[in-house]
Amino acid sequence: MFKLARTYVVVVGALASFGANAANIGLTSNFWYTPTLANNLISQGHTVSVVNSYNAASLLSFDAFIQDGNGHFDNAALDSFVFQGGTLIQLPWSLGANYSYSGQLDLIGNPTSITYGSPNPGVTVLNGSYLLNGVALPAANAHTIGYEIGTSFSGTGNAILQWNDGSAMLADHSYGAGKVVAFNLHLITSDSNPLDAAWSNQIVYNAIGDVQAPVPEPETYAMMLAGLGLLGLSARRRRQKLNA
Repeated sequence: MFKLARTYVVVVGALASFGANAANIGLTSNFWYTPTLANNLISQGHTVSVVNSYNAASLLSFDAFIQDGNGHFDNAALDSFVFQGGTLIQLPWSLGANYSYSGQLDLIGNPTSITYGSPNPGVTVLNGSYLLNGVALPAANAHTIGYEIGTSFSGTGNAILQWNDGSAMLADHSYGAGKVVAFNLHLITSDSNPLDAAWSNQIVYNAIGDVQAPVPEPETYAMMLAGLGLLGLSARRRRQKLNA
């Protein structure tokens, strides 16, 4: 009976562990950041490490990396990180927005001007995406924001959201074994207002959640449940023989 109970514990524990792995997240150190997003990610069970510098080797310790172009910036290291399976989340001032990088990670760029605290021009959904799961997009003028006016999508990005003034807002792109998510919204920095950015933070949470262990396919669940059923049947027959 002890062996049977132990087997049940192992199998049930394996079932419970699917999708429960937390992400190890890197965040570039920058005085613009408010702790809101980092604290919320930690409360969800993730590990968040604030870094002042990084290179290709150190990035490999992270599942996801949130990059602000105002911090230390290394095109080659970020390119290698994503290609090898990492998830990169770009905030404004990243990659093509302020730098001459034009590779696979440049999804949004070429701003004509920058605005802070201006009325929200409204959002248009261009393509559906897992990044929008649980997200209730704000109506025009519902929030004040900081974003880069005149940004455009590059040819490599999958355009998801666009500001109603025509500026690019959200795109993602699979590159190698990884993914990059570009976000034209100063959602977690002190130069944006208000601090209530639950809808925009949710997009980041979805991007982070995507790097966790995948939920098993229905066939996998069925096989594990069938295994539990066989264990139960075996135990029942053993008890019947003992009682005979």
